[in-house]
Amino acid sequence: FNLYSHNIALIFLIASAVTATRCGIIPALVASVISFVTLDFFYTPPYYTLHSKALPDIINLILFLSTAVFISLFGSGTHAYIK
Repeated sequence: FNLYSHNIALIFLIASAVTATRCGIIPALVASVISFVTLDFFYTPPYYTLHSKALPDIINLILFLSTAVFISLFGSGTHAYIK
C-alpha cells in the first residue's frame, strides 16, 4: 500500500476542514500549521528536516499552507453559523 505525498496532503487538508467545522478558527489554524510542518518534515525530501531544497517542493508547501488556512477560515464560518 503506497501513499504518495500529495495524497497525504489531501488527508491533512480534510483534517483541517473537520477541525474548523467542529472546533473553530484557532484550533483549525493550529491544525493547519501542524499539518504543514508534518508534511514538510516527513514527506518532503530531504526527509526528517524542515529544510526543502527543491523549488517545486517549496511552492507546493506554500500552496498547501495557504489552502489549509483558507479552508480553516471557511470552515470556521460554518462553525459560527451553526452555533
